[in-house]
Amino acid sequence: METTGRRKLDFTNKNIFIGIDNHKKNWKVNILCEAIDHKTFTMNPEPELLDKYLQKNFPQGNYFSAYEAGYCGFWAHEELERLGIKSIVVNPADVPTMDKERRTKNDKVDCRKIARSIRSGELMSIYIPSREVQEDRTLLRLHIQLTKEQTRIKNQIKSILGFYGIKVPEEKAGSNWSRAFIKWLETIEFKTESGGLALSIQIERLLAIRKRITALVI
Repeated sequence: METTGRRKLDFTNKNIFIGIDNHKKNWKVNILCEAIDHKTFTMNPEPELLDKYLQKNFPQGNYFSAYEAGYCGFWAHEELERLGIKSIVVNPADVPTMDKERRTKNDKVDCRKIARSIRSGELMSIYIPSREVQEDRTLLRLHIQLTKEQTRIKNQIKSILGFYGIKVPEEKAGSNWSRAFIKWLETIEFKTESGGLALSIQIERLLAIRKRITALVI
């Protein structure tokens, strides 16, 4: 680091290591220089704010960051890279952890060990798919979720029939969940309005989710 008469900071050719423990509402960040533990702090989960902090406190430095893969996906990685901060996303199990850190696990400890492990070169990034692949996978996961929900609704309808001893006619038995079978379900009569309403709501749920599944292009 060099200074001028006005103590202008210059971190040219200096490496700055940033460990991030990310959460929905905030990030816990630890910053290490090559030989100094600069600071651990909490900030809003915004890559632009981190970039401004680095530019102010470590201008012209080489920035290296990492965070653990999880619910937040890869958007932060993409933004950090766009801002010129080299970023990797790591498998939590691959972050070296000392015994003391296992006993005192918290956000501050987690971000510090990530920063330390970047500095020592012990971390490797997991595979990060393209944004297009990520979005395709999101659609696929939705299709799987809807299909499971459809199965649950079918089982709930079967449960209603079984609870009241309603048997499926032989001519309908081989056409479960066909249009004809749904039409038959809609003709079932109960002794009360409540019983009929419960079944009709389940049928409506089934038809609605079928429509959503059909609309998906996988």
